Amino acid sequence: MSCASLWVHHDDDELIAIACRVIRRLWRPSAPTHPFRPVRELAAEWIDAFPQGHARHDRPFPPPLIGRATELARSLAQPQDDEVVVNHDTHGGNILSAEREPWLLIDPKPLVGDSRLRRRLSHARSAGRNVHGGQD
Repeated sequence: MSCASLWVHHDDDELIAIACRVIRRLWRPSAPTHPFRPVRELAAEWIDAFPQGHARHDRPFPPPLIGRATELARSLAQPQDDEVVVNHDTHGGNILSAEREPWLLIDPKPLVGDSRLRRRLSHARSAGRNVHGGQD
């Protein structure tokens, strides 16, 4: 069997749709007690880390992009009632074509977070397109 990563897909919209379908299949309600780190804790760290890292690396990105990323981190840092198990390391290299399913996620790194994460991440992608004039 030959596996190809999602990166071989040339249509960005279809790539995102495939990734979202794979992620959605993994979502499960979190148990009252679980061993996974909450997304809100990680996002709280990002609130300071994004602007500090940006400054430390001579501001390589347009300021509106860092502002939007920080704003999204702030929203993810708020506790949510509807938390599910989500994956921290989803990218095209970790989504492979397969026989059992059309696409499978490998190397999962579970967190517990807001079920609206997919929508918020798609807003982040849109913000990146707007800042970069239509390109990510």
